[in-house]
Amino acid sequence: MSTRQAVYEAAGRALEASQMLEMELGTALLALDALETNSFLAPNADTYQRLRVEIDGLTLGKALRRMGKKLNMAEDLEAAFGEALKARNFVAHHLFKRNSLAMLDEGTRMELLEEALEAFEVIHPAYSLAQDVAVHLTHQVLQVANQART
Repeated sequence: MSTRQAVYEAAGRALEASQMLEMELGTALLALDALETNSFLAPNADTYQRLRVEIDGLTLGKALRRMGKKLNMAEDLEAAFGEALKARNFVAHHLFKRNSLAMLDEGTRMELLEEALEAFEVIHPAYSLAQDVAVHLTHQVLQVANQART
């Protein structure tokens, strides 16, 4: 049996994972900028804030395209991010719009629940991969910054 609450919870988890994916990509983009510009050598709060606002304003698709331009990603990583983008867009823009009346019927509500759960199963691993990329790039920034101090 699938309740409306279960469908909404599953969709919410998928969208939460996509927001966490966006956050990790933003962290990675900030780290890439720091590595490209050496901005950590002469920190400027206004410049950093402008960059952060710009990155925070990117859609998931635009953030992924920017990452692709700045970072030579392995095919499997790029594919995982692309599939996560498709899953996120489906949940955010089509799941309920396409199936609004399905929420009224328990049988079709189960299909909605399965689609939302499947989206989460695609998005969450991409989030974990993005987290790994962000951590790696952040460590690189710290390493370069520490070397610059010596």
